[in-house]
Amino acid sequence: RLLLGAEQVGSVQPTEDELDRFVEAFGTEAAVYLGGPAQQRAPALFVHGDADLPGARELSPGTSIFVGGVHAAIDKVRAGDSNALDYRFFD
Repeated sequence: RLLLGAEQVGSVQPTEDELDRFVEAFGTEAAVYLGGPAQQRAPALFVHGDADLPGARELSPGTSIFVGGVHAAIDKVRAGDSNALDYRFFD
């Protein structure tokens, strides 16, 4: 629920493999920020500064703040091309 279905309309339940890959990539180093009581059932927002991340889009033009691309980020972190703390999750 945290994130893996957030980029799809009508969020779907992540597979066990997707969850395993997420945990392997982010494990105990994930930067997760928890908000207030509103919309706690909604998927988290995935925020980063990686302009070249496949699936990412700039939040607002010229900000260099990007959202999306979580599956590509998982692959980059697992490959050692990015650090888990390069990405933030806001729930």
